[in-house]
Amino acid sequence: MHISCIRKLHFCSGHRVRGHENKCANLHGHNYQIELEAESILTTEELDTVGRVVDFSVIKATYDPWIQREWDHGFILNKEDTEAINRISGFAVGPKQTQKIFLLDSNPTAENLGVFLLTHHLFVQALAQYGVRIKSVVVHETPNCSSTVTR
Repeated sequence: MHISCIRKLHFCSGHRVRGHENKCANLHGHNYQIELEAESILTTEELDTVGRVVDFSVIKATYDPWIQREWDHGFILNKEDTEAINRISGFAVGPKQTQKIFLLDSNPTAENLGVFLLTHHLFVQALAQYGVRIKSVVVHETPNCSSTVTR
């Protein structure tokens, strides 16, 4: 038997898929839902003394503050997409107003966002202290379109 647990999180963000052959080549946004599936990395027991893989709040506390700070209500862009970066930066009005932009090493597709959330050392190290890791990440761009990345 193998036991895992899933925590869902939500955020809103804009992106553009550089080089896309259709309408996703334009700046647009999504109400994302992500599903983070956690599993034990301990070799002896899959459940803690309470009977859980990990408390759901641990997964939320590991991911949600970062997601809210870096991705929510901002734009996630490929770091090489200078056209989109310049356009969004041009929306700033006044000396202190800027647009939130997160630059990814690759296109901000659901697949690449999932890979980032699964493998980023910040999250891996934070969860390891609880004896768990994320086994899979499902990124829903829309209710009908999602991507799954599995370890």
